[in-house]
Amino acid sequence: MKPAPFDYLSPRSLDEVVRALAEHPGARVLAGGQSLLPAMARRALRPSLLVDLRAVPDLDRIERTAHATLLVGARVTQRQVERDQVVGQECPLLTEAVRRVGHPQTRTRGTVVGGVVHADPAGELPAVLVALDGVVHARGPHGTRRIDAAGFYLGAGHTALHPDEVAVAVELPLSPRFPGRAPDTGEGAVAVGAACVEVAPRANAALCGVLAQVGVRDDGTITAARIALFGVADRPVRARRAERAVLRGGSPSCGGHPDEEHPNAGYPGEVVGELVSRALRQAVRRAHRQPSRQTPPPAGREAPREPHE
Repeated sequence: MKPAPFDYLSPRSLDEVVRALAEHPGARVLAGGQSLLPAMARRALRPSLLVDLRAVPDLDRIERTAHATLLVGARVTQRQVERDQVVGQECPLLTEAVRRVGHPQTRTRGTVVGGVVHADPAGELPAVLVALDGVVHARGPHGTRRIDAAGFYLGAGHTALHPDEVAVAVELPLSPRFPGRAPDTGEGAVAVGAACVEVAPRANAALCGVLAQVGVRDDGTITAARIALFGVADRPVRARRAERAVLRGGSPSCGGHPDEEHPNAGYPGEVVGELVSRALRQAVRRAHRQPSRQTPPPAGREAPREPHE
């Protein structure tokens, strides 16, 4: 099928983007378009106007902030993040998730922020935001606001973004500020590992899955754990029961379904519990392969980006 008729606008500033969204209630923002354009081709979406971000400056940056967080702009592609060594070292969960998104060809065009905002319940990137308690930076007629992950997803395909707002960046904590990480007190330094395990009949389409990131001391003690489930409910969910079990030294699948808020959602607890166990084992193995200490780049320095393809 072909998309329904629509108008196209390529603004050169965020103010122009916001103004266009406010003046055209049926407008949609176009960044990579890897989810939006196929939906338009199926006529599942019929926007009256596409507002393209390609000419808006300063949205293609990956920055490490002074608050030890990673700021990913709205035009940063998934392929950029996948190849970025700084991201791989200091936000490994994002790298692991991005590698599972689509194909290399689609990741070259698809954006990280677009994947987060698309709000696919079975998507890896929304689960990263939830697992790491990330923040979406939104710009609208009344200025900029921060939307925490806990309140961002309202259901399948629905977020807390207003129709006249555009997501300009996603902010994620870097692993050195991983909650629960203890300083080196002589008991062993902490290394961080991450993993993504999925039930996927095709390599590019997950039915459900688990993201896990752990902090591990040299003696094998897990000092911190973040676990998120996707494809088991109408939005990604934190597996807090599993996190608590891991930190107590127990099995992550003990006590039934690893997420107490959605115990009957989607897949049986046994299936999800097994995925959680596998993800944690992989994350721990990867943590053991990582150096315990990283030397971060100076605050505000832009991370290396891949050459234009």
